[in-house]
Amino acid sequence: MVMKTRILALSLICFAFTTQADDFLLDGMTTTPTGKNDIGQSTVRISGKCGAAMVSIADVVRDDDGSLSTRSGAVLSIEGSKGSISSKQPSPLWLDSGNDIACVNSPKGPRVVLAAWCMATSCDPVNYEIVDPASMKLLTGSDTCDRKCAEKILSTKLPEALQSF
Repeated sequence: MVMKTRILALSLICFAFTTQADDFLLDGMTTTPTGKNDIGQSTVRISGKCGAAMVSIADVVRDDDGSLSTRSGAVLSIEGSKGSISSKQPSPLWLDSGNDIACVNSPKGPRVVLAAWCMATSCDPVNYEIVDPASMKLLTGSDTCDRKCAEKILSTKLPEALQSF
């Protein structure tokens, strides 16, 4: 089961960054304006909960049409009682051309699932990263994890929003 709120951004091409639709599905999600980035675009921080952990995506661009998209510089952070994990380098988490982030209820409890979609030809089309918000452990390890891998770790099917871009 995917929890509560969903924001869908439109496909965009801007300068050297290719940005596709971004879905953020987190419990109690809020969007807070944070200013402007170095090229004058409005930015926001999206935050919500997954289990006991706070999940936030900073420096998300709010485009002129109101859509939201992660571009170069966006940072995913997960903070819980056992520590934190972030997409800032060096990190086991990474954001790609398009990113879907959701809190997924699995038989073993809630899990933060990041689907990082690559639009280039030199990488896997999608890589799933799964974090246990109670232990703050990256359950997918350092290898690429496709849909089959993610569903095995979760012991349940991925929500539709995370299955295709």
